[in-house]
Amino acid sequence: TPVACNASTDLTAPHDEKSFRLIVARLEEPSLPPLYMRIGGDRQSLEDDLRLRDQATMVRLLVILLLAPVGGYILALRATRPIAKIIAAAARLEPSRLHERLPIRGTGDELDQLSDTINGLLDRIASYIDRNREFVANAAHELRSPLAAIRSSVEVALNRQRSPEEYGTLLGEVMEECQYLSNLVNRLLILAEADAGRLGARAPTVRLDKIVRESLDMFEAVAELRRVRLQSGPLPEALVPGDEFHLRQVVRNLLDNAIKFSAAEGGTVNVQLRVDAAQRGAVLTIQDQGVGIAPEDLPYIFNRFFRGDKVRQRQPGRHSSGLGLSICQTIVRALGGSIAVTSKLEQGATFAVALPLVVEPPIRTLP
Repeated sequence: TPVACNASTDLTAPHDEKSFRLIVARLEEPSLPPLYMRIGGDRQSLEDDLRLRDQATMVRLLVILLLAPVGGYILALRATRPIAKIIAAAARLEPSRLHERLPIRGTGDELDQLSDTINGLLDRIASYIDRNREFVANAAHELRSPLAAIRSSVEVALNRQRSPEEYGTLLGEVMEECQYLSNLVNRLLILAEADAGRLGARAPTVRLDKIVRESLDMFEAVAELRRVRLQSGPLPEALVPGDEFHLRQVVRNLLDNAIKFSAAEGGTVNVQLRVDAAQRGAVLTIQDQGVGIAPEDLPYIFNRFFRGDKVRQRQPGRHSSGLGLSICQTIVRALGGSIAVTSKLEQGATFAVALPLVVEPPIRTLP
């Protein structure tokens, strides 16, 4: 249907005619008279399309509104079920029952990583508790034997009247057992301090060469009695962190073992102290020519209360708590060092103790 246009009519605006939507545009060419173009479309089909789109949108919104809570609930259940299992498993844990572990679903997500981390923590806690239980049981066993010996000696002394010489012998036995008990308690206290993390805290500095020299002098008579020759090289000055009492115990434990397990006659214990200023470390090596350590015992010699069969066979009647090397390792590690051993049967053993050097700041003098 044509639309009347005059000079005041906006030909670029849309025009409505009943059920059609029309738009008129003016085309101008320099060599032609003005031309007009009118384009129209059926309004009903456009309105039908818009209505259908609105209806489809409403249906989709209703479906989303209905499914969103259900889907959210399902997703929440799936997300919280592993957490609920973690909480339930953690609630069942007790010090006497640490074998339970959290399930791993195999998805590799954050919850699996959390479960794996907690399982690792439980493994370490269980191992620590097992070691403590074994330590307490072994300590009780070691304490029971000398206490039984003391009680037996006292009962024998009180059984009847005895001569002063017999009383002196019995009291000497009691004194020997008391000395062993005192040494054992001191060693247990050192291990307890190490477990509490207080052994290497605020450690002062000591002269390792001085401790080694004093220990060699002290064991000279024992070595001569066993016909073992103590041999040492130069002892350079070595300032290391540590308590003098603890480091003296490390050196004397190693020297005592080296002399004790040396050959019956003619053995040599060689002691060397090296200082590496560039690496800021000192290494003490104690080598003997004794019975050596069996290969199957080497991985366990630093364990608490461990005693190899050869040790027990060669030392009948002597007290051995099996704590000496464990205490040496505990003290050295607490001071930031390390201890290692190499050995062959019937060829002796070599223990090497590495400790960090303490570099003292230079003393400044006033002008």
